[in-house]
Amino acid sequence: MSVLHFIDAHIHPYDLVGKAQRAFDPGLTAFLCASSHTMEELVFHRRLSGTLAPATMLCSFGIHPQEPDDTALEVLDRAIELGMVDAIGECGFDLYNPAFRASLDAQILVWNAQVERSLRHGLPLVIHSRKALPLIFESTARLSRLPSVIFHGWPGSPDEGIAFLKRGVNAYFSLGKGVLRGQKTVLHSARTLPVDRILTETDAPWMAGRGEAYSREIDIQKVSQCIADLRSVSLDTLCSRVEKNFKEAFFLAHPSRELL
Repeated sequence: MSVLHFIDAHIHPYDLVGKAQRAFDPGLTAFLCASSHTMEELVFHRRLSGTLAPATMLCSFGIHPQEPDDTALEVLDRAIELGMVDAIGECGFDLYNPAFRASLDAQILVWNAQVERSLRHGLPLVIHSRKALPLIFESTARLSRLPSVIFHGWPGSPDEGIAFLKRGVNAYFSLGKGVLRGQKTVLHSARTLPVDRILTETDAPWMAGRGEAYSREIDIQKVSQCIADLRSVSLDTLCSRVEKNFKEAFFLAHPSRELL
C-alpha cells in the first residue's frame, strides 16, 4: 500500500478542528474535498489546503438545506468569482424532521439557485439529501447537464442510483460511516453499485459512530476497508478505483480542465 492511499470525498476540517481542539491531520488520505458553508470556513480550508502536500484537498462551498439562507448566494458568487471553490455544495434537501420540512420553500429556492450556478460555471455539484430523493429526481433534466454530481452520504438504494445514471446524470455515490453502522441500504449500495461510481467519505466530525462524540479523519481507513470487504476485493484495489473516481468526479483526471 502506498503511503497516501485513502480518499475522503466529504469532510469538514473547520468543524473537526473546533471539536477536537487540535490540528487537522489527513493521515494516509491522498485526496479530500472539504465542505464549507461560510466564508470563514472556506478561507480556513483554502489556507489549510496549502499545508497538506502531498495530499490534495479541494474545497466546496454551498448553502446547506438545514440553513437555507438565500443571502448566502452573494457569498457563493463572490467565492466563485475569487476562484476559491472547486465544487458547489453541499446543497439539496433535508426533510428528516418537522423543523427542516417547514423550510422546504426556502430549500427549493436555494437549491434551484445553486444548480443554476453549477450549470453556469461548469462546476461539480455536491448533494445532501435526507428523506428527499423524489425532489432530487424532479431535477434530473438539469442534473444531466452538469459536469458531475456527487451524492454525499448516498441515502438511496442501488436501483435509485442506477436510475440517475440511466437518466443521463454523471453521478457518483459517496459512502461513509453508514457501512460501519450496519445500515442495510448503505451496505447494499456498497456491495452492488457500479464500482466506477463509488466514492468514500467520513463527513467528519458529523457522522459519529455508536459511542463516539464525533468522527475523525482516520475513520476513512475503516470505511474503505469495510467497503473492500463487502465487495470481496483487496483494500488496494478498492482505493485505487476510488481514487480514479474522485479524479473523474472533480475533474482532476482531465489535465486540460482548470479548477477554479
